[in-house]
Amino acid sequence: MTPPDPTATAPLADRAHRAADRYRAATAEFATRHTNWACWTRRATTAHAVATAFGVPADAVIVTNDDTRAYGISGQYPGDMITISDPASERVLQMLPDPTAHGHGWLLLGSCGHCEATVPVARIATLADLGAALDTPGEHLPPECHGDPAHRSDCVHAHHYYRRLPHSED
Repeated sequence: MTPPDPTATAPLADRAHRAADRYRAATAEFATRHTNWACWTRRATTAHAVATAFGVPADAVIVTNDDTRAYGISGQYPGDMITISDPASERVLQMLPDPTAHGHGWLLLGSCGHCEATVPVARIATLADLGAALDTPGEHLPPECHGDPAHRSDCVHAHHYYRRLPHSED
């Protein structure tokens, strides 16, 4: 039997303080979230959807800037980096929103088998998809893997479909 999740039974104020501390540690953006409230609330919606889909507490999911991939017509806006910290195993997973899934799917990040960069390695829509991807990593690489800007420039998958952010390096 799985032991009860201590974070689920902690008082609301304690959980809120822990969540704020986790965001402060993860990103300087937390301090300025009120200057881009639309982005902050969109990311909160993403975090809620991820927490619900994978059955983790809401404060186990943090959504911050993806400093590797740029989006938008001119490729100047960072995307969302989703970090899930599993309270039961202490394992950390990272995902990106799947641009083809309209908020209902994600791209699991993992190591490229060629250059070892952290790139999309599986499409995830359900907990079962996540389990299958973790069981057989790299079995069904999504199209987004090919050309992801995190690949080293000499990698066989380095076809640059995304624009790099100005400070990204190989």
